[in-house]
This record gives sequence, structure tokens and C-alpha cells, in this order.
Amino acid sequence: MSYRIQNFKKVNHTTVKASFDIDFGAVKVRGFNLIETTNHGRFISAPSEKYQKDGQPKFKDIAILTDDLVRARIYADIKTLYAAEPDPQPQPSHSVGYHSDDDIPFD
Repeated sequence: MSYRIQNFKKVNHTTVKASFDIDFGAVKVRGFNLIETTNHGRFISAPSEKYQKDGQPKFKDIAILTDDLVRARIYADIKTLYAAEPDPQPQPSHSVGYHSDDDIPFD
């Protein structure tokens, strides 16, 4: 099966390390993530939707990579892209306040 990884981007988040889309030719699936946790290590997370069950948040995958060989090839390609991509720069914190340097008088 042929595919292309598109829109790969490292992100500066605690567990989400990168986001990307996969184009399978006739179908493009958006919203994959590279996840890293202390319990499960690093893995690919398929696009999912969030819902509530018994008052608890749950997630249901929208797309599933069912072929183990294709999943392994995609994971190998993602690891290569992740290693080659520079780390994202931390975003500056935004402060709230007012400062004006203009000398326009108000009457």
C-alpha cells in the first residue's frame, strides 16, 4: 500500500510530540499524532472523537490502521521525520497590560 505523510509538524506539548496527515491516494486522513507517555512509550494515535461515558471522557478512533506492516512502515517514517525536524521554539508568554509610546494628546 502506498501512502504519503503530509503536514508533519513537531509540537511543543507534554504528550503530543508531532501531528501529521496521511494520504493513501484515494483517501486522505487528517489528525494523526505521535504520542509519548511514561506508561506506553511512543506510539501513533489515530484521529479520534471525544465523548462522555458515565461522566468520564472517552475517545473513539475515527480511522484505524489495521495492517500491521503498513503501521510499522508509517511508524518508521514518522520516527525518521521526527528526528530530522528541528524542535519547536517555545511560545512567548503573553502579558496583559497597556503601554503607549505615542505623544498624541487627547482633549
